[in-house]
Amino acid sequence: MGQKDPNAQLAANSTDTPSNPKAAPNSPPADNNAPPDLTAVSPQSAYYVQVAAVSKQEDAGALVDALKKKQYTAFATAPGDKLFHVQVGPFSDVKDAELARGKLVSDGYNPILKK
Repeated sequence: MGQKDPNAQLAANSTDTPSNPKAAPNSPPADNNAPPDLTAVSPQSAYYVQVAAVSKQEDAGALVDALKKKQYTAFATAPGDKLFHVQVGPFSDVKDAELARGKLVSDGYNPILKK
C-alpha cells in the first residue's frame, strides 16, 4: 500500500490496472505469450534482467516500449538513485533469467542480472 516499487506492484497486482499511471510500463499486455515463470513471483525471491539505467524518464519509456514490441515483459523503475532502471522480469528461477539475458544479448543489448 502506497509502495512506489513497481516490482512489488507487478507481483501483487495481476490485473491490467496500474495504481500509478506514470510508473505503468510494468503491466504486460493481457495477450502476451509470457512463460509461466512470470506469474506470482515474490519480489524477495525474484530475478530481473536490467537492460539499462538512464537519466531521462522519456528514454526509459521509449526503451520499455521497444522491449515490449519484442515480447519482453519490460518495465521501468526509479529506485532513488536518480536513474530510471529498465528491467525485464520477474523470473522465479535464475536459469529463466539467464535465458532472457541471453536473448537480450542476441538482440543487441548489454543486460545484467539482478536479484
